[in-house]
Amino acid sequence: MLTATITYSSDYFQFRRLVVEMAVVDSALVSNPGLTATFKLSNSESGKLETVCAGLLRQYPAWSESAVALTLRSVFAFYTQWYSSVPAELMKSSVATMQIVIAYSRTGAIDDFVPLTSVSLTREPGGLKTYNMARNADANAAWPIEIPVSSAVPLGISLKMLAFENSALMDFEEYPLPPRLNSHIAADGRKVISWRDVPDYARDAFNIFRQGVAPLVGPADQSDEPIPLGDWLAFLST
Repeated sequence: MLTATITYSSDYFQFRRLVVEMAVVDSALVSNPGLTATFKLSNSESGKLETVCAGLLRQYPAWSESAVALTLRSVFAFYTQWYSSVPAELMKSSVATMQIVIAYSRTGAIDDFVPLTSVSLTREPGGLKTYNMARNADANAAWPIEIPVSSAVPLGISLKMLAFENSALMDFEEYPLPPRLNSHIAADGRKVISWRDVPDYARDAFNIFRQGVAPLVGPADQSDEPIPLGDWLAFLST
C-alpha cells in the first residue's frame, strides 16, 4: 500500500491533514481488478481522519509508474472525476505551508510505512503568491515559484507540488503499460529475474517489500542479483 500524507496550514488555521491511501484490489475478489484511492481529511475539531471519498482506478496496472505519478493521478481523479466528494475546505483558504510525504508499506499497518519521498512548500513572509518549494531528493534545495491566490487552495497546491515532483508528462486519459520483466531459470531450477530489470521508480519500494528496509546499496551494486520471480509477483499485489 502507498500513502500520501498532505499536511497544510493557512492564515486561518494551523495544521490539517489530507491522507490518500492507494491499495491494489484483490483480483480474487473482483472481476476487474485495479486500485482503490481513499481520501481521508482530518476533522477540524477532533483532528481525527474521516473518509471523504473512496474511488476506483479500474484496471490500473500495479506499479506501472512511480509512487509520485500514481499519487498525482489519484489526486487529479479526486479533483476532476470525484469532485462531488471534495470538501469545501480543500477548495478555499490560501495555503501558507504544505508538506507531502509519500510512503510504502508491505502490510498496510500504520507502523509499517517507510517514506519514499517528500516535498514541501512555504509561502514567502509578507507575500501573497510567492512560495519556496523544497525536495528531499535534492537535499532540500529550494525553488521559488509563483502561484496565484485563486489557485493556492489546498487541493490546487497539492496538484502543483506533485506535478513538480513528478517532473514528467502525464497522460491522465490512459494508464501506462504494466511493467514486464523477463524471467529465466536459475541453476537451482527457480524462476528468477535480474535486479537491473526492475524499473528504477519501483526499486526502493521493492527493496522495502523484500527486506523491510530502504535499500542500503545502490542499483549498480545489485545489478546481477537474481531475485525470485515470485517476490516480484507478490510485490505487484501490494
